[in-house]
Formats: sequence, C-alpha cells, structure tokens
Amino acid sequence: MVLRKLLTGLILIVHSGWAAAQPTPQLVALSVKSDGSVTASWTIPAGSFDGFRLYYRPSGTSIPYFSIDFSSSETGGVIPVTDAMTTGYEAFLTTFLGTDVSDESGTLRTILLSVSNAGSGTGIARLDWNKMNAAVAEVYSIQRSDDGITYNPAGETAQQFFYDTIQRYCNPVTIYYKVIAGQGMLDAASSVSSGIFEDDNLPEDPVLSYVTIVDGKAEVHWAHSPTPDVSGYVIGVKEGPNFNDHTTTGYTDFFTDDLTALPTYHDPCNEVVTYVMRAIDQCGNSSSGAVNYLKPHNTILISGDTETLCNRKASLSWNSYKNMMPPVSAYIVMRSFNGGPPVEVGSVPAGTAANYTFIDDELLEPGGSYTYFVRGVNQDNTLSSESCRLELFPDPEQLTAFALDNLTVLNNERIDLYLSGSPASLIAEIEVLRSSEGPALLQPLVRTGWGAGSSLILPEPTAEVTGSSYYYRVVALDPCGFELASSEVMRSIFLELTDMGSGNIRLNWNAIEGWPDGPVAYNVYRFDNGQPAAGFPQQVSPSVLFFNDYASGAEAGRVTYYVEALRADDAVSRSNEVLLPGEADIRMPNAFRAGGLSQEFKPLVRNIEPGFYSMLIYNRWGQLVFETSDYTAGWDGSFNGQAAAAGIYAVIVRYRDFNGADYVRKGFVMLFR
Repeated sequence: MVLRKLLTGLILIVHSGWAAAQPTPQLVALSVKSDGSVTASWTIPAGSFDGFRLYYRPSGTSIPYFSIDFSSSETGGVIPVTDAMTTGYEAFLTTFLGTDVSDESGTLRTILLSVSNAGSGTGIARLDWNKMNAAVAEVYSIQRSDDGITYNPAGETAQQFFYDTIQRYCNPVTIYYKVIAGQGMLDAASSVSSGIFEDDNLPEDPVLSYVTIVDGKAEVHWAHSPTPDVSGYVIGVKEGPNFNDHTTTGYTDFFTDDLTALPTYHDPCNEVVTYVMRAIDQCGNSSSGAVNYLKPHNTILISGDTETLCNRKASLSWNSYKNMMPPVSAYIVMRSFNGGPPVEVGSVPAGTAANYTFIDDELLEPGGSYTYFVRGVNQDNTLSSESCRLELFPDPEQLTAFALDNLTVLNNERIDLYLSGSPASLIAEIEVLRSSEGPALLQPLVRTGWGAGSSLILPEPTAEVTGSSYYYRVVALDPCGFELASSEVMRSIFLELTDMGSGNIRLNWNAIEGWPDGPVAYNVYRFDNGQPAAGFPQQVSPSVLFFNDYASGAEAGRVTYYVEALRADDAVSRSNEVLLPGEADIRMPNAFRAGGLSQEFKPLVRNIEPGFYSMLIYNRWGQLVFETSDYTAGWDGSFNGQAAAAGIYAVIVRYRDFNGADYVRKGFVMLFR
C-alpha cells in the first residue's frame, strides 16, 4: 500500500489488490501556457471509471502533490498555476471509481527552458532544458521570436541543448525562445526564455574555385559561403607581402575584374595577379578569410618571343597555377594563326616547378600573326584556367640570294663547289648533300661554316671523280640551325674513255645539270705528252654527249682528255681527265664504312678484260671473307651473312688488259663501323 500526503485535504490514496482492476491512464503531455499555467493532455483508457485525477507539484520538491479531478470523457485539462514560466512542474494521472484509484501513469515534467550567451560576443544563444518524459526519446523543435508573440522555427534536435547562431539582427534585440516537444499529434511547449543578442557572428568563408582570363580581364570564380545571411563578398589582391581589399561584390559566384581605375587594379596580361576573398553578411560581418588567404589563386602569365630562335620558332614560358582543387595536372598550349581557331600544339605535365617553358615545333611563317595561350587543367578536367593571349609576329631576315653557282673537277683530285649568298651575315653554316646515284638519294655529306664574304669556293675532296659523276645540293643555315635557303641540284661531269682498238677512241660523258639555261656547248680537250694536241679543243653541240678520236701510235700513258661545259656567261665546268693507257689501270680505295656514303669496297678498273678478273679479301687470321669474279661487284663488309668486324683486311686483285697481259695487285683496306 502506497501513501501520498496531499496539501489539500490530506487525501489518503490506498492501492490494494482489488484496485489493480482500475484502468491505468496515460499522461501524454504537459505544455506551458503564456499565462504561466500548464495544460495536461492524456488518452482515455478502456474500462469503467468515474473520472481522472491529476496530481502535480513543483519539480524537484518533496511537498505533497496537489490533485484535480476531471470527468471520464475529458482528454486534457489545465493545471491552475501561474508561475510555470519560471518554475518547473511534475505531474502524473490516475483514474478513480468511487474511492478507489488506479495505478499511476508515468510522471511527466514541464519543459523549463533557460537561455544564455554561448559566444565571446552576443551572436550565439545557448538553450538548455529538461526532458518532459524521461522514459522516451523526444525530438524538439526550437522556436524563436523577436516580439514574444509570433514564433518561427529555428532548428530541431534530439538533445536537451541547442546553439542558435543569430543572423540578420544587426543591433541588440531581445529574442524569445521556446521548445516544442513532439508527441505524435500532441505537442508540449516549454516555458519561454529570452536574452539580448546581436549578430556579431563571422560568416563562413566562400571557397575559391578558379581564376581565369577572358578577353584580357581576370575572372574569379568561387563556391558560395554556406552562411545563409551572406549578402556579398570582398575581393582582395596580393600586393607585395600583403593582401589588400580590391572591391566588394553582391551575392554572386564570379567576378570580372575590369576595375582599371582602382589603385589596386593589376593587369593580368602584364603580371601575375593573386586573388583572395571573404564573405560579408547582412550586418557587415566579414568572414575570417582563413580558407582563401592561406590558399590564394593566381592568374597564369604567358610570355615568349621568336627572336631567341631566329624568328623561326616560338619560345614560351609561364608561371604555375596554385591551389586549384583538384590541382592542375597539365598545361595545354594553344595556338592560332592569323586569327583562325586555336588548336592544341603541345602539353606540359604539371609538377612542383614554379615556372614552365615550351618551344613550338612549328616553323613559323614570316609575316604571319601567331596567337598563343596556356590552359591549366586539373586531372578530372572539371576546372581550367587560361592565360592572356600572346601575339607573336615572326619576321626572320631573308636571304636575297643563295645559289650553287657552279662546280668543276680539279686535277682529278676533287670537285670544287662555287657558292654565293647575301646578306652573308645571315648565313652561319652550310650543309652539303651528295649522291652518286640520283637527286632523290641525296644524303648529308658535311656541314661547315660560311665565313664573312658573299661567295665561297668549297673543295670537296671525298668525291671519287674518276669513278662517277656526283649530284650536289647545298643548304644555307642560320645561327639556330634553321634552313634559310636551298640551292638547286647540280651534277658534275664524268668522262669515260673506251679504246675501240686500232687507234679508235670513244669519249662519253653525262650532261652538266643544274645550270638554269644549260650549256651552250661542250669543249673536248686532248693533250699529247702534256701538250695541247693540234686541232683541240673540239666543240660539240650541248645535245651531243660523245666524241670519237683517232690516237694510233701514241705512247702508253701519254694521251689524256677532259671535257668542259661552257655557259653563256663564259663560266665552265670541267670533267675528270681520262688517260689512254698502255696498260690496264686499277685503283683501290684504302677504307670504307659499311652503310656510309661509300657503302661497299669496290676497286675502280680501266681497260681490263671482263672475263679475266678476280678479287679475294682476307681477314687478319687468313680467312677468306669475300671473293668475286665480277669487276662490278663490291664487298659490303659482311662475312657468312654477319657484319664483319672493323679492322684491316688484305685484298688481292687479278686482272688482264686488252693486250692479254695478266696483273696482280695487292693491298689493304680498312673497314670502319
């Protein structure tokens, strides 16, 4: 049996075994009213009873409970107190039938709210309260009012405390709060508590996304501050070691910096401009800048020229872009020509370098306009930053003249090349290309300096002038190694002599090639014992490439011939000299490089019987590495299908002249690799 002493009437409540049959009610909510009273709400249980009895007293006290009776059809009633705004109350409910009462419902407490200042300023209110029903999880709606009459939601929580950040109250004001505990369809209001607050809270920073340049102006892009009462943003620029405020924008997420009249304006096409920003709320509070001032974003400044590469190629450089997230992974180089659409011409991977360089492989067209810019892109290609446009006008100095004017064989030893070019100061080097097989097979032979004059005679001693004619082309190069001009291909004259027997001689030669107007004639020269023969030179038409002569009775080795091509300006190009020998003649090169200009080793033969010829080649160990009976065949430097080792090899050549005499020629040849 439980005894409760009550202040009113000292009612004795007896719980006995038979009273358990009384239906037990459920007290649902206690809600504080504006007049300081409390409204209690409950549900009607099944069963017979006369009414409800509500017991209540101040929370946390040990005084006896007061009670109020209500009819069995009522689902709520008012607890007649007037101080519930400042005093908490607890209550429970029973049903009664006559003098019998039921078991007690669970005890509920009114929600007593207290409000305090939670920040260093007056911009954050802290709300604390007790639970209404200790036995269940409660969710609370925070209600706020600036007049104590009209309340609006300020948040929701399942805790018994709440921090309310004050916004839009720019001057000190009394703010009222109450808490509503949700109980299904029945809500329980707390007491009302208030405090004097003012919005002195710093809004959260925006986050810079990227800075780029459009039409020569910097564009700054960012993600909005999450603070709801932000009304604008402060844009700052770096000046020396400091960040200075540049301008203020409204509530937008990008800014085009065209404020050229401001002293803080910096031209992004002339210098790297670094931007930061802060948020400003409706009360003028500025965010800390901790996000962006520690990770500012900068423009990309491109610079470059063509002069360093002889106005033939563009050389570019630019600074790195910092703090893009995800970070820049590559710099794409774009180029347009004469205002056309830009095309990608290269990519430079991004790293930790402060600056980057790029040389465009394109040989730039003189007089054209080339526009370059750099685009920094991040790895997932979601953000990019472009530099200003850099316009370059390549204007390389041009040669007014460059030509291979002539060539001629000199003393059966070499070919002299006659070159002219102006202005000579532009020519740093020349490169000679040569082939004995045709103009389509020209290969680089030598590169040499030009000198100071406008003309040059270049000896070419590596030509085997008694074995072949040669094609030449010469290229003029500037100090950067770029081609300034290229000559026409010119071919030397190669003269051959055939002893037809009985004193009959036949001369054959190829046409001179590369003279713009061709030769006007060919002059054939003959010398007997070193003296000009009577009746020579003989002139033949430029379309005739042979000459027949009679040389019976001449001593062996005493009759020689050469041919000159004659040009209208009296310039001449001489062939090699040929000898009417008394014995066969053979010449062996002393070295060759397999795969080089002289790709095989082959003796040069004159006046031999083709069917009586052999050549044997041995290595240093006496192994036979090559043999042939074909005088036109040469050794390519291989042995048993493999490349033979570099070194000296012995050569034995056997041959027969037209008179039936046999000869043996021995020598050595050096194989290079």
